[in-house]
Amino acid sequence: MSIARKHFEKVSAAQAAETAKDKGETVISGNAADTMLARLRGHEVILKNIKSTRAKIIKKREFLPEYEGYIDGIISSGTGLQDNVVTTIMVWRFDISDLVGGLEIAAYVLEHDLKLPERFSRNAATMVLEVIADLCEATKPEGDQAKNFIDALGEAFELTDGMDMPDEVRAKSYKQLGFLQEADHPQAALDSLNAAFEFDPKSGVKTKIGQLEKLLKPADPPKDTKPAPASDLKTKETKTPGTKAKNTTPKKTTPKPTETIPSPKRR
Repeated sequence: MSIARKHFEKVSAAQAAETAKDKGETVISGNAADTMLARLRGHEVILKNIKSTRAKIIKKREFLPEYEGYIDGIISSGTGLQDNVVTTIMVWRFDISDLVGGLEIAAYVLEHDLKLPERFSRNAATMVLEVIADLCEATKPEGDQAKNFIDALGEAFELTDGMDMPDEVRAKSYKQLGFLQEADHPQAALDSLNAAFEFDPKSGVKTKIGQLEKLLKPADPPKDTKPAPASDLKTKETKTPGTKAKNTTPKKTTPKPTETIPSPKRR
């Protein structure tokens, strides 16, 4: 898509949203919205005929740039009108593991409580948090990728704070966050896993909690060894068991008598 076309679709989307809002409508309408919805329907038909999940992801990557201008215009309008194009593209962003792009749209969707298309059984808050947790579990991220997931889960928790969803979903998400934090931030990991356990005691974190508690347990302090009194520093007589104590008093030695040589007899 050219820069000019993207700009045109952004401006057209914002104008359509504002006009619909001014009319008191709750659902997006107008030429720009209708054009984009028709485009989406065409792409969904193509995707429906593809059996391979991997091939579908590749196709979605190919389609997504065609919606960028429209999405930017709707979000910038801030009208909060129900729009199935916006919610569907949010899902597609997560489907291709675009956490940043998905959360950018999710912030708008959750702020205005937009509904997902009818084919989705979950509400938007549940979907956003659970899909990130599922992606994390599936990819087992490490290094920089792990940090990206930690940031994404943190943002998702903030966006969905106080919103209704099954406890198991929050437990699953805290569990994955704890596993990601374990290597570099064991205390934070323990806090996250404890949160998972509180939401769902069957979430499978009990063993890991025990391991982290043992790891973080402070070492026993060294025994208090006071210096011995000066009087105890004097040399003490030691006695080996089974032997008599040695007498340290110097023995008196009796000098040997001087040998006398008899005087020669006088004749």
